[in-house]
Amino acid sequence: ICANVVTTSIESHYSNSSVSIFPNPFVNTFTISTNKNSNVCTVVIKNLIGKEVFSHTYLNHIDSALQFTVNLSFLSAGLYLCELGFDRQVSTIKVIKN
Repeated sequence: ICANVVTTSIESHYSNSSVSIFPNPFVNTFTISTNKNSNVCTVVIKNLIGKEVFSHTYLNHIDSALQFTVNLSFLSAGLYLCELGFDRQVSTIKVIKN
């Protein structure tokens, strides 16, 4: 059986007390903003079968909130898992590329 699946809505902005991702869904880039007091953030993007398709470590050279843009223009449209690593904590957030 074949089926086309179309996502009609998802939260356009993921946020918890310390991390925010927007827009979601995204076209080529999305922004990660955090108020975590961390000098390093590791971003790992995986497809739904768990294959790593992107990995980058972002450095914060100032003592303030960390904000950066992730460019995933090379990926096909679909659902991905975004793992954010701060110090010894990892958060996983679903992101959708249109």
